[in-house]
Amino acid sequence: MVTPPPVGAVQGKAPGQVTLTAVGVGLDPDGLEATRVVTVVAGSFTGGVTPTAVDPGDTVTLTAAVGGPGFDADTRVDVRGVRAFTFGVTATTMKFVVPGLGVVGGVPMAISNMGPDQAAQNGTLTSNTASYADPYDGVNDDPSTAPIITANGDYFIIVAAPCANGVGAGDCDDFFRVRNNSAAAVTITVNTAWFTPADIDAYGLDPTLDFCTYDGGCVAASAANPEVFSMSVPAGATWVIYLNLWVTGGATSTLARVRVSGLP
Repeated sequence: MVTPPPVGAVQGKAPGQVTLTAVGVGLDPDGLEATRVVTVVAGSFTGGVTPTAVDPGDTVTLTAAVGGPGFDADTRVDVRGVRAFTFGVTATTMKFVVPGLGVVGGVPMAISNMGPDQAAQNGTLTSNTASYADPYDGVNDDPSTAPIITANGDYFIIVAAPCANGVGAGDCDDFFRVRNNSAAAVTITVNTAWFTPADIDAYGLDPTLDFCTYDGGCVAASAANPEVFSMSVPAGATWVIYLNLWVTGGATSTLARVRVSGLP
């Protein structure tokens, strides 16, 4: 029997299984009822993506499609199944940092918790490289050549296996130098966070690389996530932030956010 088109429609939000129950009237005095379990899948993201071809550590800007779901504080982006750090979020635009992908070619991009309805949509990016090197990797493996931080903000690194107890053939060590350009000593705070099961330790060192003296006794060399330490940097001095991948936790690579505050 051919029935007319339905008079209503249901739009899925978050992916997963859901039970639908339809209730109607009929000859039976108790009415009619039918139940079915359906699987909701993510929709397609039709907004803007800039750039679409990426390297690890690149920043990508998403623009919501007109009439489509927007973004909010808990909107999440995963690229090839790896969670990315997001920032600069508004209702219509947001940015994220590309994690290590390990392949060349097309990779899936999943956007979830979009807008008040917590919608989910999928898109794709093109990975330019299978390397896990972040934009600093030409210089940040050595404290003498490490990038110099002079302003508060978020700085992103990628550390990669193999590493065990802080050493190995992978990218286990990354450094920054932090410069105090003021005429007085300042106390900076370094907050290092990540999303994988890895254990990253963080240290604050003087120019001689003296360990556990100036960062509160290596308080950020623990199993915590985030790892947080503070240290006083003398006037006009350039001191060192050292990030060490202690164990990988099974992750091939880990994107970490190094947040520096306290600079004048």
